[in-house]
Amino acid sequence: MRNHWSKNTGGIMAGPQCFRTRNSAFHIPHSALDACKIAATVWALALLSLTAGCDLGGAAYRQVAAENLQLKDKAQKLEDQNKALTQQRDDLQARVDTLMNVGGQRLAAIPQVTKVEIGQWTAGYSAARGKGHDSVKVYLIPVDASGTALKAPGSLTIRLFDLAAPQGQELVGQCQLTPAELDKQWFSGAFMAYHYSVVCPFTRIPQHKDVTVRIEFVDYVTGKTFSAVTTIAVEKPDKLAPTSKPAAS
Repeated sequence: MRNHWSKNTGGIMAGPQCFRTRNSAFHIPHSALDACKIAATVWALALLSLTAGCDLGGAAYRQVAAENLQLKDKAQKLEDQNKALTQQRDDLQARVDTLMNVGGQRLAAIPQVTKVEIGQWTAGYSAARGKGHDSVKVYLIPVDASGTALKAPGSLTIRLFDLAAPQGQELVGQCQLTPAELDKQWFSGAFMAYHYSVVCPFTRIPQHKDVTVRIEFVDYVTGKTFSAVTTIAVEKPDKLAPTSKPAAS
């Protein structure tokens, strides 16, 4: 049997012993060459896998560390929110306990409107500064049981009537104010003058000098409705105020 392996080899590869000859007199079988190629490929892949594995392991660690920081941040935020909600709950509970102890005395202790008055300064008014009165300036005073004026929150409706006019034409003006709108009309000045003042224009020119002013005030504290009526003398205007709309016939 011919010996294919010789000491006169050209070199040794890492891994399985594979020889390459410089002398063409020696012949290495193709099967041995294939084995060498396979072995070299396996070693190369092994080294590549080890290198890639180390790199992937580092990336995975960094990703886990970043996710861990995010979770810690979320946990801290949830803890802070929980503390804030707990404080709100405790504050609300304290308020409920206080109201329960006060009971029905709470509303009785709050100054309440017992009636509304139309101020003596209520009179005809010229908003356009023309001839006669195109509006009525109404002074409203909510008062409590002792007669003290109150800035009470509520809505206001003002109606102006010419009661001597033909039937169906008596209403010559109407204004409605929400609590927010009425709040802007509050006046507190010298000589204990506290009141709401509202300019209500005519929507129909009154044909007679006597105009009846009727107001309705809805108290937003108690829900009660208060009304008052007075009659004033006005000068017939030659035209309506620019901001008023003619009433339907």
